[in-house]
Amino acid sequence: MPEEHSSKTGAGVLTLATKGRRFLNLILDYVGALIFAFVFGISTALIGLQKIIEINKTLLGIILIFLYYLICESLWQKTLGKLITRTKVVMIDGSKPDFKHILGRTVSRFIPFEAFSFLGQLGWHDKLSNTRVVMNNVPSKITVVSDINNVDVLTTSNKHFCSNCGGSLDENAKFCGLCGRPIAT
Repeated sequence: MPEEHSSKTGAGVLTLATKGRRFLNLILDYVGALIFAFVFGISTALIGLQKIIEINKTLLGIILIFLYYLICESLWQKTLGKLITRTKVVMIDGSKPDFKHILGRTVSRFIPFEAFSFLGQLGWHDKLSNTRVVMNNVPSKITVVSDINNVDVLTTSNKHFCSNCGGSLDENAKFCGLCGRPIAT
């Protein structure tokens, strides 16, 4: 598991999704967005609103992809891709993201070249929204008690830093906001 990072918790194991799994999510989500657009097209035709489809096709496509991610991740913490790969979106403290964070995550996806941001540690839509994609076995509330990769928290006069990258940590963070590694407390 070269790219998966785990932390043992009292309730289970918290595991970040690998880059390979995230890439598979991307491909599967394009299929999911196409299915969403197809259902939208059929629905609008059935209820007599074909004029909606006649607007700028590129703009309509962007709107539908935006709605696909926003609706799926807001309601279920996962899209079709995440459902198939058994992953879900969580806040950096392991909790369920609220609508505001999912909205920020979704808007961030449309930053030019955002897809290439995954060549680093985290994608921009993860960093900017303080969310992470983890394996599905993550409980809703997480208390990390130890880290199997010996990633611990460095503290200096009430300031916490990631021992992996040196990034500043929020007091209750379960992941480093800079490098994405789980934090043992």
